Amino acid sequence: MKVLRPGVEEAVALDLDISFRFLFWLNILFPNHHVRALTNVVREFSVRVRAEMDFRAEADNIERFQRSFKDDRRVRAPAVLPQFTRRRVMVMEYVQGTKIDRLHEKFQAGRLSFRQVMETLTGVYLRMMMVDGFMHADPHPGNLFVQDDGTLVLLDWGAVLEVPKWTRESILGVALAVGREDIDGVINEMYRMGMISSEVSRGEIREAATEILRIVERARTTNRQRIIEELLREVLDTFYTWPLVLPQELVYFFRASALIEGVAFNYEANFDGLTFIRGVVRQHHAELLRSTGQQPAQLARGFVDEAQSAIRSIRDLVTRAEREELRVRIHPRDMQSQERFLHLQARRLLLSIFATATAVITSILFLALGSWWILGLGLFLSLVMFVVILFIPTHLLENPLRHARGIRPDEWRV
Repeated sequence: MKVLRPGVEEAVALDLDISFRFLFWLNILFPNHHVRALTNVVREFSVRVRAEMDFRAEADNIERFQRSFKDDRRVRAPAVLPQFTRRRVMVMEYVQGTKIDRLHEKFQAGRLSFRQVMETLTGVYLRMMMVDGFMHADPHPGNLFVQDDGTLVLLDWGAVLEVPKWTRESILGVALAVGREDIDGVINEMYRMGMISSEVSRGEIREAATEILRIVERARTTNRQRIIEELLREVLDTFYTWPLVLPQELVYFFRASALIEGVAFNYEANFDGLTFIRGVVRQHHAELLRSTGQQPAQLARGFVDEAQSAIRSIRDLVTRAEREELRVRIHPRDMQSQERFLHLQARRLLLSIFATATAVITSILFLALGSWWILGLGLFLSLVMFVVILFIPTHLLENPLRHARGIRPDEWRV
């Protein structure tokens, strides 16, 4: 039974209001991709926490999961009693089981198979993410029970993730492009998923994609323990270093991957997560291709079309070179960047002239009035302005309202 306690909604609304007011000023003072990513996280949390406080929505999520996995006896969710379920109250059946990180005795006694439990856990999350597009978004040992017959029980369906088909296709496209070391393919799918800001040059993204390929290559040739955890850490470091935004679907996908390896490492210190997950993916390979529309024939046609396009591009390039028609063009975004830099430096110069004028006017007033107070105050103000001009970050010279678009705390109140 779940009950929403009095005052919870008001407390959450107040916390969100304070958070968005704080983020409003962060976006003005530090307009970079880290702050934008943090804002997206809090905005996403504000949407999901509202849904979690309506238990009728959670009951619908459980029913949808049960319909999707009705033929799979390896996994289940507690049945909901709809006649006793309201917005603030939900009544479910009592389900017995053991937390997934407390199965040591059952594995040692042979009552459960470690590999079978891990295959079930991995296969269920892979299917939810890439096949059904409807994923349990709060995976942790407290929400994952294993019954005596090996059945996996998923609890707490307040937080779920909808993964549209085009996103699943893009995730699969990134994986395929990484597999064949196609940097341009990786970049194209990253643009499609909204991982790259329109203000970022393709050259920067190429360096970030190259770094991701290096990380994957190291993972292939290394036999380290807990390789998934290390891989995810390095990938997340890359996203932090470069101006990339990690889509929420990949955040939950990485979170589920880290959970799987963390649970497995709890029982087997030499567990090779990458090899294990590859094996599970191979088992579901045909199903994944069908769900994302990537049938083998379609993939073959795609490769043929890409090859033909590449040949045509090379032939056109050679022809233009022979005709001396090659031209070097500067992207308009690069010109806008230079114009913005010059504009901001001009503002800095004007402020310097204003500080100099203040010092000159103060000196003239001192000569006319003989007041040391006026001279001291004027020269002090000029010195302060010179120091500010010298050390002020360039982005603070811009219009602050330009960075605050789309971030209004009142719009996100519960």
